[in-house]
Amino acid sequence: MRPRRRTGLFIGVIILIVVNALLLFTKAGEYPASLFRKGALFVLAPLQRTATEVVNFPIFIWQHYFHLISVSDENKNLKRELEKIKVEKEQYTEIIQENNRLKKLLDLKQASSFNMITAQVIGRDVSFWHKGFVINRGKKDGVRSGMPVVVAEGIVGLVVEATNKYARVLLLTDGNIAVDALSQRSRARGLVRGNMSNELTYAYLSFKEDVRKGDQIISSGMDGLFPKGLVIGHIHKIYKGEVDGGFRRVMIMPSVAMNRLEEVFVIFSFPKHMLSADEVLPSTANEMKTGEIP
Repeated sequence: MRPRRRTGLFIGVIILIVVNALLLFTKAGEYPASLFRKGALFVLAPLQRTATEVVNFPIFIWQHYFHLISVSDENKNLKRELEKIKVEKEQYTEIIQENNRLKKLLDLKQASSFNMITAQVIGRDVSFWHKGFVINRGKKDGVRSGMPVVVAEGIVGLVVEATNKYARVLLLTDGNIAVDALSQRSRARGLVRGNMSNELTYAYLSFKEDVRKGDQIISSGMDGLFPKGLVIGHIHKIYKGEVDGGFRRVMIMPSVAMNRLEEVFVIFSFPKHMLSADEVLPSTANEMKTGEIP
């Protein structure tokens, strides 16, 4: 079978060559074309087309192989560019957010008469017993223990310790800070202090005081620790029943997101409103002077 197939293939090739030769030697200018030329063209055209495709196929594959390699390299470059753009976008977004925060601080500084300095939060207090952070300002910058720390949204806390280059700030939500405060709406006065949670306690409020859910609470300036009018937060819970010898139990949600702070203001000085002895809240005079809860 194999010799016969080879012989048939050989004869076919010879016939194809002979017919092509006869077709070539036939006068191209004869019109109308001879019957032989038409028949040869009818037979050979499909064969020539197939032969051309067979020859061109490896060339096609080779060219497209390099084209695919080029496309792959281009895709890799585009992916790198895309990643670069993503990083730049994130950096741009971070810059915008930082500018917005700094603008709020600048607006606060321009709108107030306080002598204060900006500081960056560079570390968090991980202690279970205290809530606070470390700032990049210290004694060389004029920062001292007992100075208030604020942001545009309101009170943050107090400086409790300062070295030459750094200072530690205790948050308002810590249990060791108390602020003399009042309701901006009704002027109901009480003492706001932390309780080691995300809330604040509005203490020493009698049942006669007009307080409502949603009331904004501000500093009264009467304790000598914080300037008057700084926002502390808003009332979000009012419990029924008496606590601590006849006082109401009221909870405040701080206006400042303490766990998101990045830049703050340390207030050096401000006009202090003095109280006479009979104006100080009962059993809180020592708390207001020292900022410590017994």
